[in-house]
Amino acid sequence: MPTKEQIEQIIRELQKVLHVQDWVIQLYLVSQYEMKDIMDTDHYDHAGCCKRFPDRKEAHISLNIDHTRIDECWYLTVIHEMLHIHTSALDDIVMNITDEEDYGRKHFFYENETLNCSMEKIIAGIYPISNFDHILNESAYTTLKAAGETLSELVESISGATPTTRGE
Repeated sequence: MPTKEQIEQIIRELQKVLHVQDWVIQLYLVSQYEMKDIMDTDHYDHAGCCKRFPDRKEAHISLNIDHTRIDECWYLTVIHEMLHIHTSALDDIVMNITDEEDYGRKHFFYENETLNCSMEKIIAGIYPISNFDHILNESAYTTLKAAGETLSELVESISGATPTTRGE
């Protein structure tokens, strides 16, 4: 899984794609136990969660770093949670359903999750993770560059020559 900073950069770019660039989105990487508390449930298997505050245009996305598939599904999870921003108004309506209509509330939430799962795959297909190679490969490039500079310094200290002047 990428670093928190890389995922935050990807979220900022996805905000434009999903037309939620006027929202402030905060990312939290949490344990399965923290996710259980955030979701207020007995289940530990949620990969992500999005708490929305539409009146402030703010969202808190939490990714469960202990989820068994988070390394392979983090991108879809981020898209999925960001899609919930668009359903905030519907969620508010459903939360006002009375207890006698609990079946309707559960049915809506199930359908909403199913719809988001379909939409996340469509968006990821249209806007694949490879669009973020400049972000994801940045740290690898920086690490390799730093390693190369360290190697050059080491060679220079041992031989008194830089790799570029060694053969001269």
